[in-house]
Formats: sequence, C-alpha cells, structure tokens
Amino acid sequence: MKRNIVVFLGILMVIVLRAPHVRPVLSDGTPLALGKRRNVIRQTQGEVMGRRIPAVLGVLTSSVLLALLPASANAATGMFEYTTPDGVQEILINPNDDTCYNADINGPTANKTNRDAIIFKGRNCTGTSITLQPKGAGNVEGASVKFVR
Repeated sequence: MKRNIVVFLGILMVIVLRAPHVRPVLSDGTPLALGKRRNVIRQTQGEVMGRRIPAVLGVLTSSVLLALLPASANAATGMFEYTTPDGVQEILINPNDDTCYNADINGPTANKTNRDAIIFKGRNCTGTSITLQPKGAGNVEGASVKFVR
C-alpha cells in the first residue's frame, strides 16, 4: 500500500513538472517568443522555476510524510506452525498484526514469522500469556495467539 502511494506521488510530481501552465512567459504574462534577448530568457526561466519549486517541495514533503506513516493493515511475514491436542499440525500463513486467532495449541510450536507471537492460555486472547519471539520454537500450550511488532 505504501509503495503504491509513493509511486502515485512520483507520477503526480512528473505531471506537475510538465504541467501546461508552466510555460516560459514574460513578466507581463505574454508568451516568450524566440529571438528575445538572453537576459529576458534567463529572467523568465527564473520566474518559471519560482512557480515550480513550491509545487515540487509540496509533493516531496507529502511523500516523505506518507512514507513515515505506518500502514493501517500490517501482517506478519512467514508461517506460525503449531500442533493441536489431537497431534495435527496446523499452519497460519502471514497472519495479521493485532488479530486474535483462536487455536488449540498443545505441543511443538514454531514461530517462523517476523513478529512476536503472544500465546494466551484462554480463548479470544485472554488469560496469562507467553511470548514466542520471531524464529523461535518450543513446546507450548495455549488457546489463542496474537502477532505484534
């Protein structure tokens, strides 16, 4: 999502830089004609750059701010493998952050995600908990799990 926004802002910046309203004109607003003196051309280019710079700075500032904002829907990358009381291997793939997953966990468990897995004794992420760090493994008992940064 963040990458799409930055690409969009980059395209917007190109549009602003090539906008039809940014044409070399004289101080009185008449279009620059070929054959005018060099100092008029330099002055006109400075006027055009004077209009372009605030637009470019605005786009760059907004893209930096958007890049620094956290995405609203993040997900862990990787798999969370656990064993049920019946001995069945279950896998959660790329689980969402801060979402509670009810899962009967009893036995070998491996957190192969890039987030901490908080495993709760009670369902709906209630009761006492333990934290299984990223790339951690162990024999665990629990009724629900939540992934956090």
